[in-house]
Amino acid sequence: MRAPPPVAYPLARSAPLAVALVVVGLLPLLQGLIWWLSQSSGAGQRALVTLVFASVLVWALWAWRVWVRWPRGSLHWEIGATGGGRPSLPGWWCWRDERTGQAVILEGVDVALDLQGHVLLRLRPARGRSIWACASREADPARWPDFRRAWTACAA
Repeated sequence: MRAPPPVAYPLARSAPLAVALVVVGLLPLLQGLIWWLSQSSGAGQRALVTLVFASVLVWALWAWRVWVRWPRGSLHWEIGATGGGRPSLPGWWCWRDERTGQAVILEGVDVALDLQGHVLLRLRPARGRSIWACASREADPARWPDFRRAWTACAA
């Protein structure tokens, strides 16, 4: 099997992430409103409405924090034996954060969710917490096949 070509691919926020955050945030609101409409009026309804709106507000604040702090940068697959990672691989992964300008050599890249045109990735640095990032075909359509080939070859 041939090694995948070197590739640098931009990672940023994606439309499916935004849709998921909005949909999951609206579910408790919808559930609370359905329950409220099916009950007779009373003091319990006010408590329920307060609880539902409080949970939606907490979710909205958390979702906004996730959206604003979502990692942006580029993921690089480099060919060669240096850089770390598993010795059996013909190359290594490097994450370059757009905000800090810092480059981090990764032990691996795991695909958490593959929607063909959008991918949720878990980047595993040698030290520290994992970095969750999204890749989208629209970011660089010409390089998308090379990028998929790189993480598919590393996962095998």
